Amino acid sequence: MELFAQTLLNGVLMAGVYALVATGLALSLGVVGIVNFAHGEFLMLGAYLSYLLFAFRGVDPLLSLGLAFLAAFLVGALTYHGLIRPVLRAPELNQMLLTFGLSVFLQNLALLLFGADTRVVAPPYQAATLALGPFFLGAVPLGAFLLSLALLLLLQAFLTRSRLGLAVRAVAQNRVAPGLLGIEAEAVYLLAFGLSAALAGVAGVMLSVMLYASPTVGFLFTLKSFAIVALAGLGNLKGVIPAALVLALAEALVSTYVPGAGAGGGRLLLGALPGPGGPGLEGGMRGVFTFLLLFALLPFLPLGVWRAFLMDVGLFVLLFTALALSWDLVARTGQLSLAHGAFFGLGAYGTGLLLPHVGTLPALALGALLAGLGALLLGSVTLRLHGLYFAIASLAFSEVLRTLALKLPFTGGPIGLPVPPPFGGGLPLAGYYLAFAVLALAVALSLWAEKSPFRLAQAACRQSEAVARVLGVRVVRVKLLSLFLGSLVAGLSGGVYAMKALFLSPYEAFSLARAVEALVIPIFGGLYTTLGPLLGGVVLVGLEQALRLWIQEGYLVVYGALLVLAILFLPKGLLGLLGGRRG
Repeated sequence: MELFAQTLLNGVLMAGVYALVATGLALSLGVVGIVNFAHGEFLMLGAYLSYLLFAFRGVDPLLSLGLAFLAAFLVGALTYHGLIRPVLRAPELNQMLLTFGLSVFLQNLALLLFGADTRVVAPPYQAATLALGPFFLGAVPLGAFLLSLALLLLLQAFLTRSRLGLAVRAVAQNRVAPGLLGIEAEAVYLLAFGLSAALAGVAGVMLSVMLYASPTVGFLFTLKSFAIVALAGLGNLKGVIPAALVLALAEALVSTYVPGAGAGGGRLLLGALPGPGGPGLEGGMRGVFTFLLLFALLPFLPLGVWRAFLMDVGLFVLLFTALALSWDLVARTGQLSLAHGAFFGLGAYGTGLLLPHVGTLPALALGALLAGLGALLLGSVTLRLHGLYFAIASLAFSEVLRTLALKLPFTGGPIGLPVPPPFGGGLPLAGYYLAFAVLALAVALSLWAEKSPFRLAQAACRQSEAVARVLGVRVVRVKLLSLFLGSLVAGLSGGVYAMKALFLSPYEAFSLARAVEALVIPIFGGLYTTLGPLLGGVVLVGLEQALRLWIQEGYLVVYGALLVLAILFLPKGLLGLLGGRRG
């Protein structure tokens, strides 16, 4: 009983920091209306600032709090002014992609500057504890809880008792009417986004002592914050503290009573949450078939000393373009799926486990079927959710599968799983043409959905589900079929990838990077088309592989920066640029 009570106390103390970070995310979402995947990087900034001041100047973390608040506020305000403001009226997908590109840039910049090692701030009182009867409270967690609570109360007082705070609340409730009263919405947006970053920066200082500073610590808390915000209700500041308490207690209980589960409790809890422009038809079809013809002939072209490299690049372009087309097939119903990394991983592990027993093609087919069954399971319980709720639920699905792959013995756990080559290695080009076949299937499905009456049902779901139901469209069935077909292609892509890599790791196979790559490519190339993802795949995957070769360390810094610039200056993708030139 004492262990249970101690676990609850630990969870309550951690809930304070969770609530502080999530309140910042809820503030930017509720007031500015931006889904900020880079929110955790402001936390990372505060953590590294605390570490640098302590390591090189001997500054106590308590004295770093004010500086971290100001520094993070300034960086947040500059980020809003330079990057967020230009895309406020852009589609939500573009906004999310821009903040993701910023996250990639900042994470990898930190990796380049500080390395992958964790850095801990260890003041003399770090290990101090306070006895409370039979229970013990860490001095640092208790101080962090009290400070978080104080900051949240100050924020509440600011929002309810000051004129500026009332202006923030007015803009959050109605973006048009406050302008009639002389309230500058742009100034309010800048203030809210700056405060959002500042709260995360202060939390980063606390976590540098409680946990550590690392390039990826922000991403971990971004996921937790999205979970809390979803539980609380998007933009609902009052619900953040109870939701943070629920998540923190779930994590504490699972980590105590389920050894090795770590933060799986939060992931499992989250998993339980309730016609485009561009080139015309003829030009688009010609471009699609030209693309397929060039890649079909690539192995027979005189590539010289670059042959091996270009063949590898071609295979990755084929696989990840197919993955992107499978995501676009789902996006045409208006759903933002972050589960395509999970479908990719299910196909990869299903193929890798079955390949030694049933042969190459049956293993690929069964791996894809496993991904399809995963999609049916996910869709049957989540496709009635909309927008960010579905996105978060699909992300949680991927995180749950990654956690299971790390724990189950037959997957190889964290050690990984060796995979034999296709057809026993007897056909050198087998992997390439398997990837080509997967892309050809993805193109066929995309063209069918684009040219058949099914596109009308998808478009109706995307524009308004309520209107679609009135018109007789079976909305859930349309979305479920789209998700199922997309997952089959994603599973096939994962299976061929497994045979190319010859080794699988849960961190790689179920990586969020796979899900994001699936949505980056069609947004960059042009949404809701077949040609757009093909163009985006050639440019982005080819560029990534070239940067990996030429800039071996820090290439993702360049990739993230280019992604941000592309969203700012190519908001309609490459097809929009080409269409503009033709017009």
